[in-house]
Amino acid sequence: MPTNMDGVYFTYIEEPWCKKVDIWENEIPISGKEAESLPRVFPFGDYNIKELLKDI
Repeated sequence: MPTNMDGVYFTYIEEPWCKKVDIWENEIPISGKEAESLPRVFPFGDYNIKELLKDI
């Protein structure tokens, strides 16, 4: 499992703005084009997130 999570971002769209968020919930405004390149945030629990990170 990775130990360095810098540079891991997810996106959510809060009309009319797009934002990316890191695992510490820091939000950064981004363009719609950049938002399309990032995975969407879903309300997963700890288990789900760990399972997703196994493949990184």
